[in-house]
Amino acid sequence: MSGRVLSVTGSDPQARRWADRVATLTRRAFSDTGEIAGLPRPDGAGDEAATLLDELAAGSALWIALGPSAEVTGAMRVAETDDGAWCVHRVVVDPALRGGGVGRLLLSALDRAAADRGIPALRLNAVVERGLPPLYARLGYHVTGLEPGPGKPLSELVMERSPGSPGVPAPLAEEWIWPAPRPTVNWFALAGEMYAVTGHHRGVADAARGAADALAAHLGPGTPFRYAGTDAHMDPQPADRSCPPPGPGGLRLDPHITRYAGPRERVPAHVMPRTADPWRFAVWRHNPGRETRIAPRPPVRAVPSVREETIP
Repeated sequence: MSGRVLSVTGSDPQARRWADRVATLTRRAFSDTGEIAGLPRPDGAGDEAATLLDELAAGSALWIALGPSAEVTGAMRVAETDDGAWCVHRVVVDPALRGGGVGRLLLSALDRAAADRGIPALRLNAVVERGLPPLYARLGYHVTGLEPGPGKPLSELVMERSPGSPGVPAPLAEEWIWPAPRPTVNWFALAGEMYAVTGHHRGVADAARGAADALAAHLGPGTPFRYAGTDAHMDPQPADRSCPPPGPGGLRLDPHITRYAGPRERVPAHVMPRTADPWRFAVWRHNPGRETRIAPRPPVRAVPSVREETIP
């Protein structure tokens, strides 16, 4: 999307005017709960200009995207952390322009500025249940950890990228490997139903592919199910403990596969997994209509053993 981006600090004489405009846009953009019904009201729905001005006074910067008529089309807040990184939060886009490149415009401008100033990293928290990690992954942000969000029912991934580096997508958090296999619940959509596949895996990519293989073996090759996301048990119990059922309301097809009738928003264990188990965190989600196909892995061919023989 075309447009320009400006950066506003607390010393800007127009800071109050910009804060009013951005707070108004933020409340409007966060007035719904996202693409999956049933999620809590976002914090940004109650945004106030006074709070934003306090952030600017404390050293944060406000980055604003402007359209052709100088209208505010998007914004985000940026603060420097103790290790010198820039932390991005409350990225907001005009609801009428979602998917039009406003967020990419903002983050690209920030990336160029950070690279010019030698900033070591750009960092942000992405709420998993709202389907945000795949959006940032497409811009080259990589998962570095999980932040449960104390007192909140949703999960957040910490994601970062090196300014100026190629924006190579990481669609399944390839590099995020857990120290030991964890019980996982992996969600797939098929013909208006949801399938949950449990297992033990070392990371999101391993979980998605392993569960897809198990579901394909059960439903038959070529069944057009699509991957919706993964939950992982992050409790302090031994990682090899048995996988509990994903949640009530499903039909167990075998010890590891459960089918749920109806769309995703009717499966509470999928919408907010911590309501089913406080230690089950969502670690990846694709929004409805954006689920992805997981290509089946080719079968592993057995390598014939080599027998030593004496050749006369």
